[in-house]
Amino acid sequence: MFYLQDDCKHEELVEMVVNDYMLQVNGELLELSYPLPAAMMEKLPTDSPPMYVTNDRQVGSLVELCKEHVVRLCVSTRVGMGRNYNEPIHECVQEEKSEEVDKEDVEEEFGDEGWDDNESDDVNWNDKAWDVNSEDESDDTHDNDSADDVDNPDDIDADYSKYGKVKDEEEGEESLSFRERLRRGVWNGGNGGFTGTWSDTILVNHSYASKEALLSELRLTAVMARFAFKVYKSTTDLFVAKCVVNGCAWKLRAAVKNEPDCFWVTKFDEDHVWLNLTYTTSYRALKFAQVFVRGTPEDGYANLPSYLRRLKQANPGTITHLLCDEEDRFKYCFVALAASTAGFQYLKRVIVVDGTHLTGKYGGTLLVACGQDANFQVFPLAYGVVDAETNESWGWFFDKLQTCFSPHPMVIVSDRALSIENACVNVLPWVTRGICYYHLQQNIIKTYGGKELMYLVKGAAYAHTLAEYNRCMDSLRAAHPDLAAYMELADPKLWSRVHFPGDRYNIKTSNIAESINSAIKKAKGFPIPSLLQFIREMLGRWFYKRREDALNLQTPYSKGVEYILAIREHYAQSMDVQRIDATSFHVASGRSHYVVDLEQGKCECGVFQVEKMPCTHVLAALASAGVHVSHHTCDTYSQECLYATYAHPIYPEEEIDNHKKKSERCRPPKPKDGPGRKKKSRWQSWLEISRKSKKKGKSRRKKPKVYSCSKCKQPGHTRPCPSLLRSKLGGLRAVFRRSTRLSRNFSGGLRGFNGNSVEVYDAY
Repeated sequence: MFYLQDDCKHEELVEMVVNDYMLQVNGELLELSYPLPAAMMEKLPTDSPPMYVTNDRQVGSLVELCKEHVVRLCVSTRVGMGRNYNEPIHECVQEEKSEEVDKEDVEEEFGDEGWDDNESDDVNWNDKAWDVNSEDESDDTHDNDSADDVDNPDDIDADYSKYGKVKDEEEGEESLSFRERLRRGVWNGGNGGFTGTWSDTILVNHSYASKEALLSELRLTAVMARFAFKVYKSTTDLFVAKCVVNGCAWKLRAAVKNEPDCFWVTKFDEDHVWLNLTYTTSYRALKFAQVFVRGTPEDGYANLPSYLRRLKQANPGTITHLLCDEEDRFKYCFVALAASTAGFQYLKRVIVVDGTHLTGKYGGTLLVACGQDANFQVFPLAYGVVDAETNESWGWFFDKLQTCFSPHPMVIVSDRALSIENACVNVLPWVTRGICYYHLQQNIIKTYGGKELMYLVKGAAYAHTLAEYNRCMDSLRAAHPDLAAYMELADPKLWSRVHFPGDRYNIKTSNIAESINSAIKKAKGFPIPSLLQFIREMLGRWFYKRREDALNLQTPYSKGVEYILAIREHYAQSMDVQRIDATSFHVASGRSHYVVDLEQGKCECGVFQVEKMPCTHVLAALASAGVHVSHHTCDTYSQECLYATYAHPIYPEEEIDNHKKKSERCRPPKPKDGPGRKKKSRWQSWLEISRKSKKKGKSRRKKPKVYSCSKCKQPGHTRPCPSLLRSKLGGLRAVFRRSTRLSRNFSGGLRGFNGNSVEVYDAY
């Protein structure tokens, strides 16, 4: 227990913890956090995470909170004597401002509130959590060693999406096991009245007071697990129960031990094995069940117009389009939910587009358009189904997409597909287009190889300054001129950060769209309405959990932004700042020197201009000038924008179509021909041959081709030719005999030459 002064700094608090509790670790390896008081927790959700103390501003908030409440401080570290370095160590201490409270009373009041809920958010300073490469880190074999200051976190491109990930966002009831659903109190059918939790208490060596008590517990287990059993044998000292399904391995055996009426479970096989099906039978049963639940692909196309109308009825403002050809066959489909279009206005003006192939009976391609929210998470804006990625399909998709946002400056990031480029030029000529660095890298490796030079390619693409870009390109020209010429021919304005004419922020690849394609992987073979329903349900879960997460934030910015700012503030404290004038500062960090202009919003490192978020040098200048960080951080990173992004809920489609049209039809598209040449004839059976031979007097079956040898021109064999082999063997025998005679006649003379006999062979 210790006291805090009003002007306490973060370094002083860390030093106080290290000294008072005799921790044999560096202060940089500690993480300080505290739960909110019980009075405040009553107004917040029970799973609210603890507050982390990483800078002086957060220490000030802790001091103000300690004036009215007793706060329990949690100290976490990954380094300790005799401990596993990969497991965090939690030591809890108390702080108070006005009075002392016994430690046991505090533990009784707070209990173990959610101290493990944010274990994944611990900052492992020893492993340098800030040193994370870009989204495609695994594809690069070298780091950019040409940076002036390798210890500067602004020079290392990180995957910011990992900092703002919402816990259990992808977890749905359909992903839970059957026993886990029962443990959480969720009916398998969905219409039951069971609430609460249940656990199977039948275990081996577990005793029951009587046979009736055992039978009662067994009946409850059968009801909850939804199976039936039969009593195989029941006596005064033995009880055996089996599953009613023949061949099932479930079995329970209990016998009397110690006491006359006490039954002990001696054997319990709890796994059910009801059917022993072959792979073919199981697959046919699976396909039948899928058709029974989702319908056939043909039914899906027929119900698609009604589904789109019911979706709009439940979510007013939703944009849907359906295009069919002159034969009423499906061609294109477009969906943009009202919640997505309303939330996109609070995001960065960057859209990532991509397509993925569908695996259903009629194929097709799913096109998606995504953004990135204030917490660096994927934000789906619109999606659609087309026949293939062509100029016509992408042009139609972009034409509908432009109705989802206002025509302000916009950036579109995609791969290097010509169809996307043509669609941008023809439909959205006012947007700025950029290409994905990962796809450029894959093309380079496929064409030129040379993974050992990819660190120079990445350095040029991710460079924040023109000097760094030129240094990487000069090294690349000297090492591989053809590769450097290819990159310059690909137009640096599309792939280079420093030459890009628009605001691309931290989005360098199309991974956020690729992640959507990965999330819907198991639904790619569904009928079209089932696929669209799967996406709608997934987005509904995302919006709900992210909305709750944003509502529970106690910081002015999102979780990911606060994490980045805390790390950069840690480095900014060690920099030397000299004031030039009212708004300009000279910041020195080791061998690097930068000039920061707060009025113009610029820093010579280039990070501040690209990310619209203070870099370490700007944070050092702001601390020296006494200016709050919020004055120089983009509003799109704020907690208000994050909540407004997901403020609108997504409702399931209506059950009844109020505007059904009898004349409206949507037929499946024409099946595409498979690859390869079509077969023009087939092998006829002997029955067909005999019937035709009786009518026409000859066989019409296609006879196999007779092959001949290319050497001897005789049928019945191909190379190697037997006659040629026989002639070669005969020649070898003659050579061997001739060489043997020569060896016998001249062995004496040759042996006198070098002491050894020499055999002479004639080349065949």
